[in-house]
Amino acid sequence: LPAPLIIVVPYLAIIPLFDRFAPSLVFGITSTKLRLAGSHVLRAVLCGGAYAVASQGEPSGIAGMYWSLLLAILELATLSSLVLSLLVLHGVIERPAVDQPWRATRISELWRRFGLHLRDALMFLFYTPALLRMRRSNRYLRIVLATLWTILVGNTLLHVVLRYAYLDDGLDRTWHALVGNTALAIALAVDLCLQERAPAKRAWPIAGWLITFTIAAVVASL
Repeated sequence: LPAPLIIVVPYLAIIPLFDRFAPSLVFGITSTKLRLAGSHVLRAVLCGGAYAVASQGEPSGIAGMYWSLLLAILELATLSSLVLSLLVLHGVIERPAVDQPWRATRISELWRRFGLHLRDALMFLFYTPALLRMRRSNRYLRIVLATLWTILVGNTLLHVVLRYAYLDDGLDRTWHALVGNTALAIALAVDLCLQERAPAKRAWPIAGWLITFTIAAVVASL
């Protein structure tokens, strides 16, 4: 692991794959690196402050679902920005783990914008191998089974190994993760199949945005 990652809770959402950053490693402290590290720290401060304020009073009911999603985004943005600032000083220039998720109008697009490094690992370890293994099967069946395998098994397994196994309430968190990942896997599979059927067709932005974040809010609250 890159040196800065040993001081944070092991969590793949902020651990980049080695082959992505290894070819571009640049050692030595420069003014450009310091400015970039500073921008990551500033983002961490802003997101962390917003998280601290938002976590003081979580509303109940339907609003609470969306609030849970907001907290999850702010928490990951804060932690990953701190790690990215340290990585920069060690020569590792990486993408933020959270990439403007509010612009997503499909659940699959939100998956690409939230937790980028975790998604990279899931695609590499689970999704792509599953698709290749079932390459002779029906294309929709491939998408559905590969998505279920990736989210329900892969995503749950990585969270258990990298986070929940170290917590006192790990079993309870694992159960909630299974429930949430089941809902997410179904929504992703449906969305990916729809895109496979009509890749050029675009959803209405506002309706797509509302559906996307409602699904994400339900998953975050489970």
